[in-house]
Amino acid sequence: MRTTSLPVLAACLCIAASWDSYARTDLEVKLGGNAVARDNFYFQEQGNETAVVGVRVEPELQIARTGTLVDSQLMLGASAAKFNANSEDNYTDAWANAGADVKLGVNALNFGVNYLRGHDPFGSNRTEDSTFFDRELDIWTRTSGQVNWVRNGELRGDIFSNVGVQLDRKTYETNTDLTRFLDRSTRRYQGLVGIQLTQKTGVFLSGRLVDFSFDEDSNGPRRSGKTTAYFGGIRWSATARSRGNVRFGVASRDSEGFDTKFWEVEVDWEPILTHELKLSSSRRFDPSYRTDTEYFDTRSYEATWVHYWNNRISSRVAAVRRDRSFVGTELEDNSTNYSGKLTYEVDNELSVYGLLLLSSRDAEQNGYTYDSNAFVLGFVTRLN
Repeated sequence: MRTTSLPVLAACLCIAASWDSYARTDLEVKLGGNAVARDNFYFQEQGNETAVVGVRVEPELQIARTGTLVDSQLMLGASAAKFNANSEDNYTDAWANAGADVKLGVNALNFGVNYLRGHDPFGSNRTEDSTFFDRELDIWTRTSGQVNWVRNGELRGDIFSNVGVQLDRKTYETNTDLTRFLDRSTRRYQGLVGIQLTQKTGVFLSGRLVDFSFDEDSNGPRRSGKTTAYFGGIRWSATARSRGNVRFGVASRDSEGFDTKFWEVEVDWEPILTHELKLSSSRRFDPSYRTDTEYFDTRSYEATWVHYWNNRISSRVAAVRRDRSFVGTELEDNSTNYSGKLTYEVDNELSVYGLLLLSSRDAEQNGYTYDSNAFVLGFVTRLN
């Protein structure tokens, strides 16, 4: 059996498992599309920018089934794009996700499988600072599966927990002589246990082990490795308008000693019904796509403001900053991304939007500093 068929098979089994007389099935078919204009398509330094316009079409199918004992979901989608630069820039991506939640009273078992066929555009990852834009894209496939056991003890004010494992494999299909060192497998194990202090607030301890395994380049540093992290945290849902999850702790790469400044923070605040503010920040060790770098020590900060002007018009403004240290070298970079989106709901089946994207990166290495801006005009419609 081909790997690409596994998510679809698993989804069919999940849906079949939840088929009973009390089940409800929701089917949604969507079609999205947009036109984009970008002033620096290949993320080049100032003076070498290439402006490009293009169109994208994105169909999507979602099936959700709610049963007495099992809830299941299936999503299939694709994205096809064409640009007016080199023909090699055009692409067709596809994805499939399936999952099932087995309800066992206060406990639950969650299963999921995912498949994604995507690509790295020119000017990113392996092709940073490249001047050869007329070759085939770096196309890859990524498959993953995960299972979690969850105890929803907060529902009755006692102990809650979450234990899970996720396996992931990313493999490049094109330019394999140059992309093979990007192939990697990932194993992720995590556990959490906490106690509900009040009806709205709980505290917890959690641990996590992430193991990256690369096809190593014998001439470069070792990029495979394990990150072990331990956190203490608090989560709350004080009112319908305030939610948060804050984790602080320590982490170690390959048992080389623990760093005491690791964190993951997500806070949602809705001061009034028409406004929503989301804040998040984290520090993590990311796998490296460079053969001269062991891994990336990444700190990220994000703020999002959503405003509902009326029952048809809404806006979303977001700012993201990322600071990276290239462990194994003396290099560092930082990037910022700003976005502003205005959406108009024509009716229950159709919405149109305008999206402005502003991004930049400041890097110590020549050829890696850029500014790139884009404007997107698009729509999303429901077909069923």
